[in-house]
Amino acid sequence: MRRFLIVGLIITALILSACGGGDTEPTPAPAEQPTTSTAEQPTTAPAEQATEAPAMADLSGKLTSAGSSALLPLIQLAATQFQQMHEGVEITVTAGGSGAGRSQVCQGQVDIGNSDVPLSDQEKTDLNCGDAVETAVAIQAFGPVANKVGPGSVTSLSKEQLQGIFSGTVTNWSEVGGDDQAIVVVNRAKGSGTRKNMANYLFDGDDEQFTVGASEEDNNETVLQTIVQAPGAISYLGFAYLGNPELVAFAIDDVAPSREDIQNGSWPIAAPGYSITKDAPTELEQAFLDFVTSAEFQNSTEFGQLGFVPVVDENGNMPSSGDAMTEPAEAPAEDTAMMEVSGKLTSAGSSALLPLIQLAATQFQQMHEDVEITVTAGGSGAGRSQVCQGQVDIGNSDVPLSDQEKTDLNCGDAVETAVAIQAFGPVANKVGPGSVTSLSKEQLQGIFSGTVTNWSEVGGDDQAIVVVNRAKGSGTRKNMANYLFDGDDEQFTVGASEEDNNETVLQTIVQAPGAISYLGFAYLGNPELVAFAIDDVAPSREDIQNGSWPIAAPGYSITKDAPTELEQAFLDFVTSAEFQNSTEFGQLGFVPVAQ
Repeated sequence: MRRFLIVGLIITALILSACGGGDTEPTPAPAEQPTTSTAEQPTTAPAEQATEAPAMADLSGKLTSAGSSALLPLIQLAATQFQQMHEGVEITVTAGGSGAGRSQVCQGQVDIGNSDVPLSDQEKTDLNCGDAVETAVAIQAFGPVANKVGPGSVTSLSKEQLQGIFSGTVTNWSEVGGDDQAIVVVNRAKGSGTRKNMANYLFDGDDEQFTVGASEEDNNETVLQTIVQAPGAISYLGFAYLGNPELVAFAIDDVAPSREDIQNGSWPIAAPGYSITKDAPTELEQAFLDFVTSAEFQNSTEFGQLGFVPVVDENGNMPSSGDAMTEPAEAPAEDTAMMEVSGKLTSAGSSALLPLIQLAATQFQQMHEDVEITVTAGGSGAGRSQVCQGQVDIGNSDVPLSDQEKTDLNCGDAVETAVAIQAFGPVANKVGPGSVTSLSKEQLQGIFSGTVTNWSEVGGDDQAIVVVNRAKGSGTRKNMANYLFDGDDEQFTVGASEEDNNETVLQTIVQAPGAISYLGFAYLGNPELVAFAIDDVAPSREDIQNGSWPIAAPGYSITKDAPTELEQAFLDFVTSAEFQNSTEFGQLGFVPVAQ
């Protein structure tokens, strides 16, 4: 089964879809009107564990919620059901766009703001919203759509074609195999989370690469109306809106816009959607959020029909974070993994993933006596280059291949399988931090950029800080740069030592008083290290699973071409529910991509 992530993920990362589950088409998006539904039949109490009690309490009061139009159908559905359970509660739900949701909740204009992206650090400062609480409520996805006049017989567009269209360098449908019809780009307004997710996919987050002069609409509904009325028009929508029969919903690189392809990790544009409160939620706000994220609601038929993917499974255990979370493909991986196979496999790359791949290799060889698997590290960059150059069968990486690498390494047919949601955290030698056990993002930015040079500057002892970095090309370094510096690797301090893998980083930190670096979570249990919380969020598997931990993403196993029978059997085992939910897997600190 193929898996990619988002995300964040968590881890994460979690996605909207065009199908309600399996082969069911999504329900059309509801009109953008306030929702204040009243009860007919009370539903049973949502969720287990911590989400049960608040939702079942005798509640009353009013809530207002606004923001993301992509999330609108989900929040409207939840509000309707929650009010049926609590007759004394009235919830008004409107859209307005993610930017409006973030600004309105921070300005106290609504109780809950809904957004396709989390608040940025700049927004937290500008809007005085540093204490905001962001709850991942669903994994949602986005896809390109067009008026039926123009595309002709075209039903799939490549990423390169989409980049050309939305940047304005491709201006006629005939240039991508369609009819001789001018392309009319319809964009979302700046501040839109849907636009942000599309920019992340098309332009590595550079919003300025969108074509100048395109119309800009405030929400999914007006985008939909504009496309339907304008021959040649193209835009992008949340998956809950793709079932409209007047639209063409494109596949991307022949991957269909379906819930199945989101769930198996094939769909490339997916991320968590958030409900935000300005401060710690009130009792009523928390009860509603607990209901939205409860296993009962998230695994309901109605939820699935909207095309969203849950942040919890039926047991309340699905990851719920950032850059990409996935569920298992429908075909059980165990069937392939249990086939009678033989032969040799070589695997190299990410040292963060090393403990996971070693564990899987050991168990797989116990199942198949005629299989021999050699697993080494070397770093994510080495894993990507070695598999593309045919030096190993499977390359492991904390980040996917970039478009440039695919070209330079002649690796355009590579298959990338997300094998776990992994997280990374800052760690230090015990000499220096003193009593400091938590660092803020701002403090970490200062330390790793070199502007903070002594532990006393962050509340620790008078001890020089020694930054230990990973080598360029490292996926762990890339994930840390994404978190600290919005991906700008050049902001890391100059002159820091650079190590090739997690093991040498660990050894270096243990031996150097004042040293600080970052490691994959599987390495954080070493008693000779201080593993820091970030903004008082603990580095724990629980905080990865509930979406609180900020540095999480899928880890990948890559084959140069379509996997061989043996390679596929091994990858199916690694991503099987049996392996991913095993005690041994959990003890390594990873979060499953399969349940």
